[in-house]
Amino acid sequence: MGQFDLASFIWMAGGFAGFAWLVGGFLSPVAGQWRDRDRLVELKQFGPWVWGEYNISGGVQRYRGKIWLGGLILERRDYGKQHLLQLGFNKVQAKSVEGQVMVRLKLKREGDVLRGNLWGTRFKFNPQTQRVISVQTTAAEAREWVQI
Repeated sequence: MGQFDLASFIWMAGGFAGFAWLVGGFLSPVAGQWRDRDRLVELKQFGPWVWGEYNISGGVQRYRGKIWLGGLILERRDYGKQHLLQLGFNKVQAKSVEGQVMVRLKLKREGDVLRGNLWGTRFKFNPQTQRVISVQTTAAEAREWVQI
């Protein structure tokens, strides 16, 4: 009988935590257009799940992440051969990095502004095969998104 009570308590606590996380996402709306320097990012949201994109010449930058009580965590993945070539990758490298995480953002909502940090990704390639052999995170850079 004691084990059943403990198992029920664990399931109820887990269910409550999941419900609180879901509700916390609905209490932190970030859907809409946000200006990030020269980019106009369109974010969409359902509860704590956030996604969006920015169409750029020759490709697209896709954002995915989660929000809870104003804290937004996003990852950006870049797609499009032309866009990646414009970033300085050669054709073989572009094929290797397309769809990989290029940027991570951790932002906090303050009214109509999302403030926080951005961490970029630095790829190291094998000189012969041009395949990715290591990935490093760059130093944090302050970032501010303003709602349009």
